[in-house]
Amino acid sequence: MDFDLFMLYLILFGIPAGVFIWFIVSIIYFIKRDKEDKRSCRMRIISLCLSGSFLLALIMFYLFVSWLLTQMIANM
Repeated sequence: MDFDLFMLYLILFGIPAGVFIWFIVSIIYFIKRDKEDKRSCRMRIISLCLSGSFLLALIMFYLFVSWLLTQMIANM
C-alpha cells in the first residue's frame, strides 16, 4: 500500500473516528463518574467539553468542505 494513500485514509477516516470514539467514551465516563470526587468530576467535564468541541469542529469542517464543493459545481 502506498504511504500517501495510507495517510489520506488516516486523515479522512481515522482522525474523525478517533474523535468520535473519544466523545462516546467521555460521555460514558461522565455518566458513570463519582459525584463525591470533585477532581474526577472536573476532569470528566473538561474531557467531555474538549472532545465535544473537537467533534463539532470536525463536523463543521466537513460541512464547509461539502458546501464549497457544491458551490464549485454550481459555478461550473
